[in-house]
Amino acid sequence: MVNMLLPIAGVFLATFLVILFFSKKYDYNKETKIYTKMLIVNFMYSLTCIIGYLYAKSIGNEIVIGYIQKFYMLTMLLLIVYILIYNLNLLNFSKQNIFRNLIWMIYAVFGSLTIILPIQVINYDDILDGGGLAYNIVILATIFYFLCIVISCIYFLIKNKRAFSKDIPFITLILLYLIGLFVRKYFPSIMFENFFFSFMLLIMYHTIENPDVKMLNEITLAKNELEQANQIKSDFISSMSHEIRTPVNAIMGLGSLLLEESDLNNCRDDIKDMIDSSQKLLSITDKMFEIYTLEKQPVEDINIIYNPKKEIEKVIELYLPRITDKNLILNNNIKEMTDVYGNLTVLKKVLSQIIDNAIKFTSKGSITIHSELENNNLKIEIEDTGIGIKEEEIQNIFTPFKKTSATKNSSYSGVGVGLSITKSLLEKVNGEIKVFSKNENGTKVILSLPIEKRERQS
Repeated sequence: MVNMLLPIAGVFLATFLVILFFSKKYDYNKETKIYTKMLIVNFMYSLTCIIGYLYAKSIGNEIVIGYIQKFYMLTMLLLIVYILIYNLNLLNFSKQNIFRNLIWMIYAVFGSLTIILPIQVINYDDILDGGGLAYNIVILATIFYFLCIVISCIYFLIKNKRAFSKDIPFITLILLYLIGLFVRKYFPSIMFENFFFSFMLLIMYHTIENPDVKMLNEITLAKNELEQANQIKSDFISSMSHEIRTPVNAIMGLGSLLLEESDLNNCRDDIKDMIDSSQKLLSITDKMFEIYTLEKQPVEDINIIYNPKKEIEKVIELYLPRITDKNLILNNNIKEMTDVYGNLTVLKKVLSQIIDNAIKFTSKGSITIHSELENNNLKIEIEDTGIGIKEEEIQNIFTPFKKTSATKNSSYSGVGVGLSITKSLLEKVNGEIKVFSKNENGTKVILSLPIEKRERQS
C-alpha cells in the first residue's frame, strides 16, 4: 500500500483546498471561476483514483475497472483543459473565444474516442494501469494539451514579463509530471498524477487574484472615505476662498476710498463697514483655530455653579439687535430653574452658534427658545421658521465645510463649520445635539448638556 501514499495525500490536499476556498466569500472574477471548477474536477479526479484502486484490488471486475479508468482519464483531461483555458484568459487576446471553442471541440473528440475505444486493464500485484486504444488516445491528448500549455505560458511570459508567478503552478506541474514518468519507468506501481495536480492547485491558490469580499469592502470603504475627504477639502478651499476674499476686498476697497477723502467725518459709514468686514474675517480665523484646538486638545473641564435661565438669557441678549433688525419675533419660553453645576463655557458657545444660525437662516417669522431641566440634563430647544433643511441633507450638516444645497449658492455667509464645532464640543462633555427640519419649513434644534443640581454656597 506504499504506492497509495501519494494518491491518499492528493485526496487530503484536494479536500483541504475545497474547504479552504469555499469557506470564504470571494469576488468571482474570471480567474476564480475557473479555479473553482478546477477544484471540483480535481476532487472528483483524486477520489476516483482511490475508489478505482480499492475496487480493483478487492473485487477486480475488469469491465467495471475499465469504466472507472475511463472516467478517471476523462476527468484528468478535463482538468488539463481548464488549465489551458485559464492560460488563454491570462493572455486576453481578441480571438480568445474561437480558441476556447476549438479546445472544447478537441476535448469532445478525444473524450468520445476514449469512451468508444477499448481499454486494456493492467491489474496485478500492487500495479493498476491501463493500455489499449482508449489509453493511447488519452496519452496523445495529454501531450497535445501540455504542449499548448507550454506555448501559452511562454507567450504569456513574453507578453507580461513581470507576471511570472502566474505560470509557476503549470511549469511546476509539467516538471513534476516528467519526473513522475521517469520514476514510474522503474517503479510502475507508483501513482502520482492526482497528487501533482492537487499540489499545482495549492500553488495556484496563492497566485490567483482572489480578494475576498471582506477585503473588497474594506478597500471600497477606504476609497469612499478618501473621496469624501477629498471633496471636503475641495469644499473647504472653495468656501474659505470666497469667505476670506469678500471681507478682504471690502477692507481694501474701503481703505482706498478713505485715502481719497479729506474729511474723515464723511467716512464714518465706510469705517464701520471696514470694522464689520474685519470682524467677519476674525470670526472665520477663530472658527478655524477652534476646529484645530478641538482635534488636538480636550475641552477644559471647568465646571461651575450657574443659573441656566439667567445665563441663557444673557446669550440671547447679545443677539437682540440682530433679531430686531430683521423684524423677527422672539418667543422666550425658558422656565425658572434652580442653580446647576456644569460646563458654562460649552453652554455659551453651542447656544450662541445655534441662535446665530437661527437668525441667519430666518428672514421672517419667529425664533422660539425653550429650556428646562430634565433629570440630570439641561435641555434647550431652539426653533425657527427659516429656510429649513432637506431631510436627506440633515445627516451631512455636522460634516466640516459641508453646506446644504439651500445655502451653498446663496448670500448666506459662513464656512460651514459651526455645527461641526457645536457637535464636537457637546460630545466632549457627554452632551448631544438633535436636528429636526423640513425644507422651507423651519428647523428645530435640541441641545442636551449634562449637569448636576447644586445650591450656591452663601
